[in-house]
Order: sequence, then structure tokens, then C-alpha cells
Amino acid sequence: MIIDAFDVIDSMAALTRYSQAHNITRESVLEHTAFVALFSASICSRVKHDPSVVLKRAIVHDIDEIVTGDIPTPTKYANETIRNAIYELEKENAKDSIDMLLLGDEYYDHWDNAKDNTLDGQIITISDISAVVYKMFQEAKLGNKTMLKYRNRVMTALAKCAIDFDERLHDIIGEIIDILEDIK
Repeated sequence: MIIDAFDVIDSMAALTRYSQAHNITRESVLEHTAFVALFSASICSRVKHDPSVVLKRAIVHDIDEIVTGDIPTPTKYANETIRNAIYELEKENAKDSIDMLLLGDEYYDHWDNAKDNTLDGQIITISDISAVVYKMFQEAKLGNKTMLKYRNRVMTALAKCAIDFDERLHDIIGEIIDILEDIK
């Protein structure tokens, strides 16, 4: 039913990201999802890659957060036991939310494989990391430096991408690293 889809979208709009940081501007999971989708489309255009799968993955990549919330990375990946327990909860929540949106099983697969090692998954990963860089940039521009505490973690993730990811993405990753280094 359409009302169920509205409930999922409303939940994404109400859920705030970066719960462990003091931010001037709020960012919802819905806003983050839009950023990842738009930025992913931009990357696809730049590397001349068909965006059809990437965009499907982008719109559902964090849909599980409707129930789990935005779990901080150090908590989510603290150890394998915690990661596996969270993943089981995420799977259930993603399936329920995707069903409520009437998207079908194909989108569950897009959620489950959103950040795999294919070019599609690598684009989603870069866009997801870039969303953090954008948030740091936005907050610093407003005079708030609290997000800068995440700089080293983000830089490490980008450096790993630069080594492991498709070479077509290397220039883009380099530009993102340059932006991150310039944020004061």
C-alpha cells in the first residue's frame, strides 16, 4: 500500500545521521540517500558507466537504518560477532522496508550487494564515503570543526579504495582526498 511506502520514506526523513557529532545542520538518512544517488550518477557519467544498477543500489543502500539507526562505524565493525549480529538485524529490516516500498526482491539483492567489489559497488562505496567528506566540508564552512575528528578514518578508507578499486575511479578518489585534505 502507498501509505506503507510513505511510512518508510518518513522514517528515512526523520532519522538523523552522525549521532555522535555536534553539527550545525541536521542530515537525515533520506538526504544522505539522495546525496549518494546523485553523486553516484555523477561518477557514472564521468567514467561512462551505465547507472541503472548503481542508482537502484543507491536508493536502498541504507534502508536498514530505519530500524537500526545510524550505527557508528567503530561500533558496527568492532568485532565479527557484533558485525554478524547487526547484519542479521539489517537483513530483516531491509527486507521489510523494501517490501513496504513495493520494490520487490530485486531491490533486496541491490541492498545486500550495494557495496560489493563490482564497479557498481565501488561507486556506491565512494559515494557513501564522499557523503561524509561533504558533511565535513559543509560543517567546516559554517565554522563547526567537530566532524574533522573523523578525517583520519575517512582518509584511511579512501586510501584503501585508491589501492583496491577500479582504475577508472582513481582520479575521482584523488579529488575527494584533495578536498578532504583542504578542509580546515
